[in-house]
Amino acid sequence: MRSIIVLLMYPLLYGFVPADPPAFISSEFNGNHAVNQGNAEFSTVQHQRELLFEINDGQQPLAEKFVAQSSSYRIGFSEAYFLIEYRGKNAQLEQQKITFLGGNPEVEIVLQKPSDAKINYYNGQDSSDWFRNVKSFEQLIYIGLYDGIDVVFYGDDHGRVEFDFVLSEGADPNQIRLSIPETELYLDSTSGKVQLNTWLALDKLAIYQKSGSSSIEIPGSYKLKSIGELAFDVSEYNHDSILIIDPVVIYSTYLGGSEGSETVADIAVDDQGNVYLLGQSDFSLQWYISKLIPGKLDFEFINWFGSTDGSEVPHQCISA
Repeated sequence: MRSIIVLLMYPLLYGFVPADPPAFISSEFNGNHAVNQGNAEFSTVQHQRELLFEINDGQQPLAEKFVAQSSSYRIGFSEAYFLIEYRGKNAQLEQQKITFLGGNPEVEIVLQKPSDAKINYYNGQDSSDWFRNVKSFEQLIYIGLYDGIDVVFYGDDHGRVEFDFVLSEGADPNQIRLSIPETELYLDSTSGKVQLNTWLALDKLAIYQKSGSSSIEIPGSYKLKSIGELAFDVSEYNHDSILIIDPVVIYSTYLGGSEGSETVADIAVDDQGNVYLLGQSDFSLQWYISKLIPGKLDFEFINWFGSTDGSEVPHQCISA
């Protein structure tokens, strides 16, 4: 028999099942111990966590009504803009706002594709600051942001955020203008990327239309209209068919740097094939315990613990 033991800077730790978390510190099961570096050293196993969207009722320290958090950054969404919070120089939290110029001020924002994951936030030792069973979704959609244009936000397989501008038949792509204030945008003509600042960029633009089960690529690129203003240059396409313009936010410590990720400190697998992870987000510095659904990469639950400065550290997840 092995025990999953989680030692945090709390008098009690509520357990793994988010629907009705029992008050216990250890849970016995017949498990296979995959990684255990003891109390002092942690493994360097990295993974990319699924990007999920939530209604922000105070569990995230942002003012925006909707939020999402990847391994590299946190995003807040409002009707007029979305705000990316990331770690810049000396790991300090910094923010980059991207505003939809000329967008519908009464645009409707909806969450779609409910996720199976249940998310819990145990922020500090005061239970009044905890949020349990937070619902999560795989997509966030701005309906009618521009005339005939919706915007769909979702995560790709690398935990990055994509936002598709979906243009209905006859919609004009020249309506779309993005304002990125307090920054001098740099368009790399070789790679097709737009550098927003030292840490954030938009990957090479993908533009396409669907034709049956296949996609037809449409030539196009980013267009710098003025300082801090970005638009899209789209070549000829079929105006009687839906057009999709697909930017992707990428994060790097410096130009050419690697994507952010999360460090897994300890892993266990039980007899049913459930995988339990103890890790720390390289962005938020918070620690988490999560359970992966057998045979899938989806989470059954994610429990977040501690402060966002990484000062509350679990010593060990699994011991023999």
